[in-house]
Amino acid sequence: MAGGGREPPVGQFELQSLLLTRIGLSEIVIINRMNWQKVYTVNGFWDRPRFGVADYDGQPHIYESPFDEVADDYSDVYQLSPINSELFELILRDWIIWEKWLAAFNAGKAAKDSHPCLPGDKPEHGQLTELIGDRFQIDQTNCFSKKAEFRQTAKAPRRLEVLWTNCD
Repeated sequence: MAGGGREPPVGQFELQSLLLTRIGLSEIVIINRMNWQKVYTVNGFWDRPRFGVADYDGQPHIYESPFDEVADDYSDVYQLSPINSELFELILRDWIIWEKWLAAFNAGKAAKDSHPCLPGDKPEHGQLTELIGDRFQIDQTNCFSKKAEFRQTAKAPRRLEVLWTNCD
């Protein structure tokens, strides 16, 4: 800097950009600014979220980590499928019912055998289950694969975000 002054401090994003430019990778979008996406539901969990609804590129998608029979474990690769707004709303309404049950259960106000909803929510849960039907699944004609890293953003109720990355 002219006059012997100090250069302004460099933020982490700018430093990453500078380093990538110096090694000839300036055309890379810098990890999309670590574009963490909202996880709306976790309807399947084994060591980590395996099935539910999360944003991809700011739009809700069904995500699923299929079970690999050969490896006898869940895949590290997730399939994602866009979800229409009507189905998304139904799934979210049912998720709210489940979160209400979980809060009551954790407070000792609901029995385990009442899962997945409180007695007063049974009619609505039943209706939502019927309306959702078999549509809450990956559309094999309209899906793509990504790897996922999940992080918790709040404990109660538990909130997550996901970082989708390309498969190797």
